[in-house]
Parts: sequence; C-alpha cells; structure tokens
Amino acid sequence: MTSSLHPAGEADNDLHKAVLLLRAVLETAPGLIYAKDLEGRMLIANPPTLDLIGKPWEEVQGRTDAEFLEDRAQGEAVMANDRRVMEGGVPEVLEEHVGTEDGSTRVWLSTKAPLRDDSGAVIGLVGVSQNITERKRAEQRLVELNETLEARVAERTRERDGAWNNSQDLLAVLDTRGFLRAINGAWTTVLGWTREELVDHNIVEYIHPDDHASTREALVEASAAPLMHYENRYRHKDGTYRWINWVAAPERDRIYASGRHITAEKEAAAALASKAAQLEASNKELESFTYSVSHDLRAPLRAIDGFGMMLEEDYGARLDDEGRRLLSVMRDNSRRMGVLIDDLLAFSRLSHIALNATHVDVQALVQEVIEDLVRSGHGARTRFDLGSLAPGYGDRGLLRQAWVNLISNAVKYSSTVAEPQVEIRSRVEGSDIVYSIRDNGVGFDMKYVDKLFHVFQRLHAAAEFAGTGVGLAIVHRIVTRHGGRMWAEGRVQHGALFSFALPAPAPEVMSAADVPGDA
Repeated sequence: MTSSLHPAGEADNDLHKAVLLLRAVLETAPGLIYAKDLEGRMLIANPPTLDLIGKPWEEVQGRTDAEFLEDRAQGEAVMANDRRVMEGGVPEVLEEHVGTEDGSTRVWLSTKAPLRDDSGAVIGLVGVSQNITERKRAEQRLVELNETLEARVAERTRERDGAWNNSQDLLAVLDTRGFLRAINGAWTTVLGWTREELVDHNIVEYIHPDDHASTREALVEASAAPLMHYENRYRHKDGTYRWINWVAAPERDRIYASGRHITAEKEAAAALASKAAQLEASNKELESFTYSVSHDLRAPLRAIDGFGMMLEEDYGARLDDEGRRLLSVMRDNSRRMGVLIDDLLAFSRLSHIALNATHVDVQALVQEVIEDLVRSGHGARTRFDLGSLAPGYGDRGLLRQAWVNLISNAVKYSSTVAEPQVEIRSRVEGSDIVYSIRDNGVGFDMKYVDKLFHVFQRLHAAAEFAGTGVGLAIVHRIVTRHGGRMWAEGRVQHGALFSFALPAPAPEVMSAADVPGDA
C-alpha cells in the first residue's frame, strides 16, 4: 500500500490491533488520506491517492507533489497550500484542483492539519481529501439555473435531471421549514429510505438528536445566505447514522441542497485521533519507565563513587600514576553520570508535576534570578540589560526554573567574549506575551536549531562549555505545559536569541496598553 505502518519495537497487542485497524481504514476509505513531512515529501498515501496520482507507491514515497505530478505547476500549488498550513500551525479546509490523465480537472475538498511531535513542534502534515467534482458541477448548475432559468428552461431542465438522477450525492429540494419536497435516488442508496418515506417529511425526523439545533440554524442561514456548508448525521433505515456534508443555496421559498456521504472519512479521522491518543499514552509510559530506571541507577552510581573515594584515600599511595589516573577518570565519569541522571529525573518529573497557576510578577522573578546567579559567582562580568517585563500567568516555580536555565545559558555561552551582555525583553502579540533573552556569545548554526530543545542534544563539546544538554529541553517542556511555544535564532559568533510565548494572564486578555513591554 502506502507506507510501513507498524508499531516500533515490542508494541503491545492493543496498539498492534489499532495499527491494523488504521491500515484497514486507510486501504478501504473512498477519499484520499495522506501524510507528508516538512519538506512536502509523501510519508503515507492510501490507494485512492495513488490512483489519482497514477503511480505506484515506490514512485511516490519520499517525493513531493511537484516531483510526481505530471503538471509541476499544479504540484507546486498543492505544496504552497501545505506549507501555509504547516507554517500557520492550524488546520485548514480548502479546495484544490488537480488535472487527470484524460485532460479533465478534479476538484478536491481537502482538510489539512499540522502533524506535531510529542513536544508540539510541527513535523509535517496530515490530510483527508474528498472528490467534490460532481458536487461542484451540481452547484454550478444550480447557480446557472438561477441566472438563466427563463431563457433556457428546457435545456437546463435536462441538465438538471441528468445530474439529479445520476449523482451519487444526496440532492434535495426543501422548503424553508425543512420539509423535503424532492429528492434523488442517492437518498435510498445511502440511507435506505424510499422516496415515499421521505418526501413531505421534515428532515428533523431523520437527523441525529444532537444535530437538531445546528440543523435548524443551518436552515435559517441557508434561507438567506447565497451558499453555505454544514454537516450533520442522518438515520439510516437500519437505525445507524451516516455523516453527510451539505452545500445549500436558497431560491425564493426553496432551498436546494447537495450532500456528500462522508462517514468513511469521519471514521478515518477518528481512527487517526485514536492512534494519536495511543501514542500519547505510550509516551507517558515511556516517561514513567525513564523516571524509574533513572531513579534506580542513582544508588549504584553513588556506590561506585563512594568505593572509588575509599580506594583513593586508603590505597592511593600504592597505585602508580596510571592507576591513580584511571581511578580519577572512573570517579569523574560516575559523578558526570550522576549529574546526567539528576537532569533526566528533573526532565521526567515535569510531566507529573501539577501546575499551580497564579499571576506572576515576571519582572521581580527575573531580577531575583539574576541576583542569585551573580551572588553564586556566575555572570559577575556580564552586563544585564533588563527591560520592563509584562506580568505572566502560570506556575511560579516552574517559570523560575525556565528563567534560571535560559539566563544561565546566556551567561555561559557569552562568557568567552570580552564584554558579555544579556538583554531581556517582553512584548504583546495578540493574546500572547512574548519573552526574549538575547546574548552576544558564541551563537549557533541555524541548521541545527531543531536539536536545541531535545534531551542530551548539544551543539558544543563538554570541554568548551559544561552542561548535560537537558536545560533547554526542560525550558521547552515547561513552556509547552503552560500552553505556550518556544523558538530560537542565532548566528555563529554573533550571539543567540531565545524567545517563548505564553498566554496572557487569565481571565482577561491584556492589551498592549494594559501590559508594559519593550518594543
């Protein structure tokens, strides 16, 4: 099919079943289902997607739309839509036009959403597309009926009847109260009811109870709007429900509606959501396992260091220089491993600590952090430029840890320059407050920016700058747990800028006039 969908490692049976279910949905769903990475390269594509492209999976895997579509311009247009969704970070519903081998163009209603990793970073895109070409043609015919009805009654009636009788979509004429006045044969095909059982009945009789209110609102809106879209669930004659996606347009005292059966797409989306939930649960189990293992390793490491110290004190004089060197290396590495484990435990605990959210005086908090660093002997040479910082809302203890890590990093990586400087600012962007810390230190190459916020990922050797590579990962997790986001910019030997955005203090969203901040 499409890609290798199977659990990594020794996945449990339930997860395996879920993956099999997801594979079955992907292979049987009539619409297009696909996933791409940040570069637009295809990661997953179900059979209908490959049928549309007209190529086998081997010629599509890892390639972009511009590479595997015959019309490169169409491929680049699709990729532009994908980039907009990934860069914007929010789902979009849009129409896309793709040419076929016979020279025709199909119209696809695509729902695209960013694909995120466990930290919330966008790593690609998932999408579901349904062929709405027939529906769009039906819409066009409805519009044309309104524009030239009197001049072309006979011709337009034949066109309408052809679409009416042959369309696989549910077509209907309703009055403004919701009573069906005419329907096509697709109603019987999709829902099982005969024409006699539906015509002159109100659609509310067949709609899921939870959708009554929204459907009534849609009818009112459809009576006035030139064109509208909505979804609801209709009861099949066997008692089950089917999802229908509607396009409706008014004409005098009638509403003309075209409905596409989308139950399969809904079930596919639910399966993907279930898969995501299972992955989240697996990640939580992994975090718990990491915490337990790290905790259990501390005792033997303390024993190694303790016995090493006893060996050094009691038998050090009997060892030659090489023996003492090896003993020193053993103790140094056991202590370093202890620090790594402590940092890993601190990182794991962040998933279990309950947030004690409150209003935080960020100005006072950062000033306190700076003073503590200077008192401890760090940053004595550093010139701190602290602007007027906007108050925040969150767990003061966790936010303090984030600021300690960020400011300590800025001090550490600017310590090699003649006049180290650290600048701290805040500003309001919409409903968020953005805090930033800039230094004039060694900086970093932006091609490695994605590594900064992962555990044990370091851009500098330990011999250059001390550390374990956990500090920024801790900051990133603290920020994401507060519903925020974090990013970084840098240039080698030109310093670095770290920024994070947090929601403005609840319950009100503070405006730029209410919140102090540096431009």
